[in-house]
Amino acid sequence: MIGCIFPVLLLAIGGGIGGMIGGDIGAYYGAAVGLAAGTVAMVVVIWLLSQAKQR
Repeated sequence: MIGCIFPVLLLAIGGGIGGMIGGDIGAYYGAAVGLAAGTVAMVVVIWLLSQAKQR
């Protein structure tokens, strides 16, 4: 399912951006925020697809 790639993709993007802006610590925080945002996005997409399937 396409929703499962959001956490991994946003983890990598967040870690990269955080590393460029804040060094090592920024990379950890960026990866954590990216993982959290990706998990939320995955849950929302799966919920929307389940709602569309029921209709």
